[in-house]
Amino acid sequence: MHTTTKKLNPWVISRLWWHRIGVMTMGNETEKQENGTGLGGLIDPVVKPRILHLTLKKKWFDMIADGIKDEEYREIKDYWVKRLEHKVYDVIQFKNGYSKEARKMTVEFKGLSVGHGFPEWGAPLGKAVFKLKLGAILEA
Repeated sequence: MHTTTKKLNPWVISRLWWHRIGVMTMGNETEKQENGTGLGGLIDPVVKPRILHLTLKKKWFDMIADGIKDEEYREIKDYWVKRLEHKVYDVIQFKNGYSKEARKMTVEFKGLSVGHGFPEWGAPLGKAVFKLKLGAILEA
């Protein structure tokens, strides 16, 4: 499955979150001129998306960036249960390693499930894992 990379500015990402939950506010002409939107009067407040931060090895990072891999896996252990179950995230920010200069990308988070993943995508053989479903690449 190939995912198209989209370069979106923070205002557009913010607008996507409000659209996702069905909340938009109408602005007047002065507001449009002040914030420079000019998009039919749709003004929304600054929204901070709920971000899950994950660090990946280069192989998995590149597969996601190339649109090959559309799931990320995490073992079912106490650490990941606390971080993933009953939590709501909008996006996942992947970082390729621990360096300050490491490449990053922000990907839409489409949901969480438990099951067996593809070993060629990093899932352990014969073991259930958390499967994080990935959507569009919002920022690379």
